[in-house]
Formats: sequence, C-alpha cells, structure tokens
Amino acid sequence: MKRQREENPETKPEPRRSKRQKKNQLQQVPKYFKDPCYTWERNRNAGGKKSTAILGPNSLSGMGTDANSKLPSGIEKARGKYKQCFFKAGHLLNADFGGDGKDGRNLTILTATANTFMTSFDNNIKKAVEKLEKLYESVVNNLFSNEYNLAKLKYGIQVTIEVSEEKWGAQIPDSYIAKSVKCKAEITGERSLDNLIQEVTSFAKKSQNEDLVKRIKQTEQEIKNIKKNINSYVQKANQRGDITNKKYDH
Repeated sequence: MKRQREENPETKPEPRRSKRQKKNQLQQVPKYFKDPCYTWERNRNAGGKKSTAILGPNSLSGMGTDANSKLPSGIEKARGKYKQCFFKAGHLLNADFGGDGKDGRNLTILTATANTFMTSFDNNIKKAVEKLEKLYESVVNNLFSNEYNLAKLKYGIQVTIEVSEEKWGAQIPDSYIAKSVKCKAEITGERSLDNLIQEVTSFAKKSQNEDLVKRIKQTEQEIKNIKKNINSYVQKANQRGDITNKKYDH
C-alpha cells in the first residue's frame, strides 16, 4: 500500500522548482487585474473626472511623475488668475501605478497643498503593493501551485480617484477647478486567495507528506501576517483619501 501511494500521481508531491522558474511564474501575474481606465470631466478643459485600476503585485513602475505640466488645457488660465496657488498638473491615478501623465483624462488642476496631501494617499498604496508582491512571492515559493492555479489568483488592490462635481465657481477658470478629490482603495479577490490555500492544503493532506502539510500551515500564517500589513496600509491611505483643493490656498 505504501508503494502505491508513492507512485500515485494524484498524491505524489510536485518537484521543487528552480529560482528562475519561480521568478518567471511571478512575472506572469498580470500587472493589473483591471487595466487603468480614465473618464473625462464634462468640460475637458478641467481634465479627468475619474480614474481607476485594480493593481497586481507587479504594478509598481517606479517611474515617478511624468505629468505634462500644460495639461489639463485649462490649467494655464487657472495659473494666470491664481498665481499664489502654484497649480500642479495632478495625476488622478499615480504614475507609479501606471497612470498616464500625458493623458488629460488622468490629470486635474490641483493646488500645491492638495497635491502634497494626495501624495500621502499614494505613498501608502505603494507600500501596500510592495507587501502584495511579498505575498505573491510567498505563494510562489512555498505553495505547490502550478501556473493554472496561480492564474486563478486575483488578489489585488482597487484604486479609484474621482474629482468632485463642485467647482471653485461658475466662471472660467474657476469652473475648471474641483473643490475636492476623493481617493479610495479596497482589497479585491480575497476569495481567490482563500480558494488557492484550500486547494493546496487539500493536495498536501492527500499526499500524506507531513513536511509539506507543516510548511503550508507556516505559509498560511505568513500570508495572514502580510495581509494584515496590506490592510493596514490601505486603511491608512483611505484615512488620507479626502483631499480638499482649497481656493486661495497658500
């Protein structure tokens, strides 16, 4: 009976993969579980209304800002009237998350102060995505998941940034400038992660490999700890997500 269990392909442990195989498998995870999407304001001189994306573990570009300082097209008139505001061509979806700084739909007119506050939201999301990458590394390194299983894993961070309907005023250029920006992040795909862990745990139990079962339990705890860190950074980001684009800001 012992020999039959060892030769049974359904219970035989998968062979260990090389570091290169693991790295390649991680790189095959999509950058986004939902690609960046932008929508215009009703008046396109004001730039974008809403940007959103679902970030995966490979979504950080590390490129920094790439904003066209002359967009949205109404920003020059705003700068002319309100020199003290030091208006920025503010990304809605941050460039490090793939947000296009040369697409007017992803830019809005922000005071220097509002732009700084928005950076605080973005920085916490960057830290969350870095932890997300660690989580996927743990899955690839320690769970015996083949490419099909990993492809089913959709655990990511949805980011949505939307400018307010309320503007500084009815006249140009005030009508181009939103009074506030709402930044929101949330975890998505948690069920896919739970399903993967259950699937691998079931395989380990069938294999009757005690070392494998023990390692999967340790990895499950490691993943729980990483998830706590991700949730903490997402929570901190959301606490900083209500951005006031204050008129006559100095």
